[in-house]
Formats: sequence, structure tokens, C-alpha cells
Amino acid sequence: MNSTLIVLTQNFPYMPGEHFFETELQYLHKDFHKIIISPVAYTSENEQREVPENAQVKPFKQSNKNFKTLAYFHRLTLLSDAQAMKWFINEYGSARQYGLPGILNLISWLGMAVKIRNQIERHYVKNNTNLSECVFYSYWLSPAAVAIGMLKEKYGEAIKGVSRAHGGDLYAYRHTPPYLPLQGKTITNLYKIYTISADGKNYLQNQHPHLIPAKLSVSRLGTVGGEQTNPQNKEEQLHIVTCSYMVDVKRLDLLIEALNRTKLNVKWTHIGNGPLWDQLNELATEKLPTNVEWEFLGFMNNAQIRTYYQQTPVDLFMNVSASEGVPVSIMEAFSCGIPVVATDVGGTSELVNDQNGKLLEKEASPEQIAEAIEAFAAMSDLEYDSASKHAYEMWDENYNAEKNYAEFSKQLVLLGGNQQHEG
Repeated sequence: MNSTLIVLTQNFPYMPGEHFFETELQYLHKDFHKIIISPVAYTSENEQREVPENAQVKPFKQSNKNFKTLAYFHRLTLLSDAQAMKWFINEYGSARQYGLPGILNLISWLGMAVKIRNQIERHYVKNNTNLSECVFYSYWLSPAAVAIGMLKEKYGEAIKGVSRAHGGDLYAYRHTPPYLPLQGKTITNLYKIYTISADGKNYLQNQHPHLIPAKLSVSRLGTVGGEQTNPQNKEEQLHIVTCSYMVDVKRLDLLIEALNRTKLNVKWTHIGNGPLWDQLNELATEKLPTNVEWEFLGFMNNAQIRTYYQQTPVDLFMNVSASEGVPVSIMEAFSCGIPVVATDVGGTSELVNDQNGKLLEKEASPEQIAEAIEAFAAMSDLEYDSASKHAYEMWDENYNAEKNYAEFSKQLVLLGGNQQHEG
């Protein structure tokens, strides 16, 4: 069977982002005869990551129009495209609840979806004699997924489309206004939506109770495990690591406030870069006392992070985000046996518990975070070893890339073979 997987990403293989898919691709390419990767919002000047030999990169054409012209183009799309106009009318009532911003958001999504739909149709659907063996996979529940849903409505069972749903593309409350256009209709038209957490699946079921339950499945992300666990820290310093993009939602400023309140001898290492680099650097310089040593290491890829954990003693990983899907950064820490303190947001509670770390309430104060840090520092060797063991076991049982991506790939292959496979 010569199954072809057509993947719609935002940027991948162009930098930045979607590092999780980089791992997943290593399993998908073993099961599909051919993989075509079409990023829809890439920057062609950015570094392009390597892909397997049987994977082709075919970026979708992007608009070079300015914002005002693009907004006009999206409105014009609605008027000139019968399917888009139909979808707009059906969704208008939901969009109107959020006033003009909601309506403009709907217009923007449909404009992008039509553009993507047209390119999929032109490149992969028309004159394709092997369409029955093609699987269309949107990595995000975004306008790309809407586009596949529109094609399914147009071509029927010939279009086999699925989408993952992560966090920002899933939870409407993370946006202003709290509205993600066409979510229910898109899910209805696709074969299946794979949420990366049970929390995400429950959210969609609650938001769209009319959906057929079989439309939604949990397919967790995963990381590659280390060949060895994190080495024992023989220093008196408690070594804390965070790993994230430096943006407001990650609340690294809250962690700085917490570290300011501890009397422990601490070393804090942050992995990752982002727009708040300078601001957080200044805040750490101003706020952190002499008993807290700190360093910002900047961006590391997955392999570099894994090597860091294998070679550098780390006592505790922390994530105090205001919102998450399921943090891959926590999976990476767990795969090396590093316990975690994290806030109870998104699907984090599916990873972190009292056996492998500490789950804090979403609005934890700096004092409560500092208390959690000090509680770990006060652990006996036996207690800490138990937390480390349970951290690794949580990863191996639930977030091992070898298990999770192999199963996910199997489901997509069966879909390409025109077989029904419920997961």
C-alpha cells in the first residue's frame, strides 16, 4: 500500500516552533510511503530543519499583502466563495456574541481557510488517482483544519482528514475575545480530532455536546527518553530548571518573586528565549538575592535539552504557567527522573501529582511557590528517590514517544488504507 500523509503545519520544518512534531515525524515516516509537509504560515528566510528522505516539503503560497489589504481580501473571499459564505452564515450567530471583534475573527479564519483549501485542492485533490490512500492531517485545530473540513464537505468520503488539538488552538478562553471560529463544524466534518490531553477532550465534549463521542480521541505527545537518568546533585545548591518560551503566560516573573522569598542556596537555570528576555534579565538582576544564582541559557533543541539533563545535576523542574496544553517540557524532565512543581492548568494535572512532584493551584502566590521549593529541599534521600522514580514511571507509561507516536501513526495508516480504526 502506497499511503501518503499530507501534513499541514504552521512553520515546520522552518524555525521556530513545532519541535514536538520533529519527534513525531521520526515515527510517521516509517509507516507512510510518502509524507508531504505543507507549512501555511512560515518565514522562508528562517532555518529549515532536516526531514526524512521520504518526506517532501511543499510550502503553501503566502500573501504579501499588507494588513489592511489582507482584511479586505478576506471579506472579498466571503462574497465570492459560495461555501465560505454558507459557513459564515451558519457561524454568524456565534461570532456576533463577541461583537465586531468576533465577526472580524470569523472573517479572518474563513479567508485563511479558503486560501488553504484552494491550494490543497489544486495540489493534492484534483486529478489525484490515489486520493483514497491519502490522509490529510492538520497539526493544529486552526484554519488549516477548517480547510480540510471544507474539502470533506465538498468531496465527501474521498477526503480523510484529522487534526490534533493542543492548547491555544483548543481553549477559547485563552483568547480575546474568548472565541475560536468554526470549531464545532470543523470537528463534525473531520474524521477525528486527537486532543493531546484528557482535559482537552473533556473541554471539547462540554463545548460541543452534540458531537459524536467517537470523533474525539486522546493521543498524547511524547518525548524520547534519555539513556540515563539525571545525575545526583552533590552540591549544597538546590538546582532548579525551567524551560519555556519567554512570554507573559509562562509567568517567569512570578517564579522570580518566589525565589526572592526563599532563604535557600539556589541555582536557577532557564532554557529558552523569547520577547521578554531583556525584561526578565533586568527583573532577575533587580530582585534575586545573593543566595540565588541564576543563568539564562537561551534556545536548545530537544536533543540538546536531553543531553543537558543527562549530564547536569538538576533537583527540580518548575512550570508556573497561567495556561498550558500538556507541557512537553515536563515530559522531558520526567524522562530523566526529575521531579516537577507546576501549576494546575490545562492538562498538567495529568502529569504532575504528589508522588512525582507537587501540583499548585493556578493562582499560587510567590509565598506558596517558595514553600513548595523549600519542601523539596527538605526531603530525605529516600523521599527524593521515590519522587524521581515516580517521575520516570509517569513518562514511561504515558508520554514515551516510542509508544505514543507508534500508535498514532498506526491509526493514520489504517485510515489511509480505508479501514475504520477507533482509538
